[in-house]
Amino acid sequence: MIGIILVLGVVPRLSHLGRPYFLDFHAWRQADSAAFTHGYLVGSWNPLSPSVDRQPCKEKSAPFGRVEAELPIVPYLAALPLRVLGVRDASAPYLRAVSILVFVLGCFALFALVRELEGDALDGLFAVAAFCSAPLAIFFTRSPQPDGQSLSVAIASVLCLARYLNHGRARDAWLTCACLSALLLMKISNAYLGVPLAYLVLSQRGARAALRDLRVWIVAIVACAAAVAWYWHAHSFAWSFGIWAESPHDKKFASVGLLQDFAKWKKLAARLRWDILTASGCGLTLLGIAARSSTRCVRVAIVWLLSALVFVVVTMNAQLRHIYYQLCLIPPAALAQAAGMRWLWDRAALGKLALGLVVALHGAITASVLWGNSPHASVEGASYFTEDLRLREPIDALQQLLPADALFVTTERDPRLYWNSHHRGYFCDSKKVPDLVRCSNGTSGYLLLGIKARARLSELGAFRKAFEPVWQGARYSLYRRSARQNQKSPLNNVE
Repeated sequence: MIGIILVLGVVPRLSHLGRPYFLDFHAWRQADSAAFTHGYLVGSWNPLSPSVDRQPCKEKSAPFGRVEAELPIVPYLAALPLRVLGVRDASAPYLRAVSILVFVLGCFALFALVRELEGDALDGLFAVAAFCSAPLAIFFTRSPQPDGQSLSVAIASVLCLARYLNHGRARDAWLTCACLSALLLMKISNAYLGVPLAYLVLSQRGARAALRDLRVWIVAIVACAAAVAWYWHAHSFAWSFGIWAESPHDKKFASVGLLQDFAKWKKLAARLRWDILTASGCGLTLLGIAARSSTRCVRVAIVWLLSALVFVVVTMNAQLRHIYYQLCLIPPAALAQAAGMRWLWDRAALGKLALGLVVALHGAITASVLWGNSPHASVEGASYFTEDLRLREPIDALQQLLPADALFVTTERDPRLYWNSHHRGYFCDSKKVPDLVRCSNGTSGYLLLGIKARARLSELGAFRKAFEPVWQGARYSLYRRSARQNQKSPLNNVE
């Protein structure tokens, strides 16, 4: 039966699997994450030296693409077979398929977790069905981003700890250590899971026994030490995505004023009842908590869900900007929804009919969020699989006009331009001609200007002397260093 549910869960994730570009919902972050696999293919094979496809011109002297980030474990694993085969580009369909495989493994772990938490097979099947069908999870568990992938690792961490507490096997303790270490390395924000893990230990062993369990302490210390060591190392890289820095445009934590803004709470609530769980999912979650809170599985779900909700509130600035940060709500909600579905299922024919209506409503909302044509298809605006095709023009131009492996320079930070065109490059925040000329030294000599930079620079005499037009589109234009300019190197490979 679980095989049927998994097939039904995978099918919507195969939607538009073959698209060659990342141009749909949150494609910016998808392209950034995909770039790590590309970096392992064309750059260093060392997992501790990840690189992306872009770098600031001001950091041009540093090793290319080294950026302070979480450790890209899945991108590295995805790169391994391709690197062995000599493949230099990981396609978008391949990266989506890898993420779907990670999701499937997470489903098996979720089913096993329910059984370890004293649920039966039907409870496990309902939990997997809920996890499979959440609209936000459908989209982001097929994305190359670590956010969806880490859900499976989080579930595996809870499963391994539950098995250790139930059976006392050393191997389960070390598996917990491995999963928890990977979880923190993939996304440091996954530290919120420490609360339900601690609850598992304390509720089953008690505080005194837990303090005497050396293995539990080793697991916690090793996982935290691995995370500290990695982020200390990554902090030495040339530039940052802003994991730790609080720039004006990348604030993560909530403020008193933000917490008092009713409109922000309204947006988060709207996301929850539409994009994240749907109204049906919210109702089943509440029903499961109310009807079966005495069961161990639901008690763990409540603590897990509360911990995730606290994380959402504390980091509200980031949460409002990136809806995929709320993926952490879905696994514990799936456990509670399973309890709600089981309660309805046990209410004979009338309960099964009610469950069928709830599922039908859930399906309708999910279809709207993922594939709807209305501008109100999702709380975020367009449906998730809708592509922003405005970048096709410059992407096609870069593919057609640049030599293979050529580095280019642009005034744009947008990672979609780099990964989708299969080229790496530098972005220049300065709009001064000497800075652009200096940055283009040692590259292929190609310069891509966005519409604002083009309007500012294209009529300047110094710019026209330094660069000649090659291609012009509606929003971007491509230039090449003038033959009159003495370039240091006509072409520079990635590494």
